[in-house]
Amino acid sequence: MTVAEALLRRPNGLNLVRLGLASLVIALHTWTVAGEGLHSPYYEPLGKWAVPGFFCVSGFLIAGSRMRLSLGRFWWHRALRIFPAYLVCLVVVAFALAPLSTLGGGSWAADSAVGYVTHNATLVQVQLGIGATAEGQVWNGSLWTLSFEFAAYIIAGLLLTGASRTQATVVVGTLFVCLSVGNVWA
Repeated sequence: MTVAEALLRRPNGLNLVRLGLASLVIALHTWTVAGEGLHSPYYEPLGKWAVPGFFCVSGFLIAGSRMRLSLGRFWWHRALRIFPAYLVCLVVVAFALAPLSTLGGGSWAADSAVGYVTHNATLVQVQLGIGATAEGQVWNGSLWTLSFEFAAYIIAGLLLTGASRTQATVVVGTLFVCLSVGNVWA
């Protein structure tokens, strides 16, 4: 049994580490969302290592999940991780927070709220606002990243299939080719 397998089979502190790193990332992004500029002088140094650290630990845990589960089951688990909370978030914003935001001015419309939920239900942010709420600001501005996260789950599931589940060179080589092709297209 490898060290990675042992870490993934017993309880460990990786989720706590990931939570701490995610909290730092959220703190870094609140500076921009609050309209204070692109970079926070307080969190900028932390963000330079918190973001890659979060992705590294998450990638390790996601790869471990894929190694234990069949492809279909892995994707099902990933969908269950994202979609229920995402849909609840859309509904709460559309039917609770957006109407409350009009107490200081603006207007809320039920058809716009329904459209906000239905148009954005596929993880692609199509409708950013809800009527004339929140002074025309975007609701849930950071949700646009979820479509990329879900695409990464699909790719990870495919990359960690067959021989790649036991041969790291296949995964590294495939990842290198994918990144090279992606860099040409970008």
